[in-house]
Amino acid sequence: KAAIDAVQLAVILEPFDWSRRTAIITDACNEGHGYWLVQIDNDRYFNVIALKSRAWSRVQRAWSTIHKECMALVDAIHDCEHYLHY
Repeated sequence: KAAIDAVQLAVILEPFDWSRRTAIITDACNEGHGYWLVQIDNDRYFNVIALKSRAWSRVQRAWSTIHKECMALVDAIHDCEHYLHY
């Protein structure tokens, strides 16, 4: 809970800019997964456009590491689909 509160206070979401390069950063662990949709500006800084995390269900916790990592990417692409149709 404290980590979530700290991130919510520290992260400033930027508006999407169609002229910038876009990347998705994902991560998964035994507890859950998440992603950051970012854009790289001219100074090579990451501007956060969107982020999300969620916990695995009891069944999903039994998945292999590669399955969890792939599911994190699939969820990110699904959620950010409208930004990736450039």
